Amino acid sequence: MKPLKQLLIAAALSTLVACVTTEPAPTAVDYNYDSWRTMIPDSCTHFFDGCNTCSRAPGAEMAACTRMACPKYEKPVCLDDQTQATVAE
Repeated sequence: MKPLKQLLIAAALSTLVACVTTEPAPTAVDYNYDSWRTMIPDSCTHFFDGCNTCSRAPGAEMAACTRMACPKYEKPVCLDDQTQATVAE
């Protein structure tokens, strides 16, 4: 019975090792001051660049943004829908 127990333990360990080594590690997304250029549509005129709030003319490449110090940038988001909702209220 001892060899069977060793075989079962070895099978369980090899399955565990296979599960641990075959799954890819999750990747973290790193945003920076320039991430908004590829993530915010050209039609968006008010957006959060991951740190600051920004405004620009429709289709413009440049934007005027607040100048907050940010140790880590978040995901950029278009705020046009939120701005229009606030103006309508």
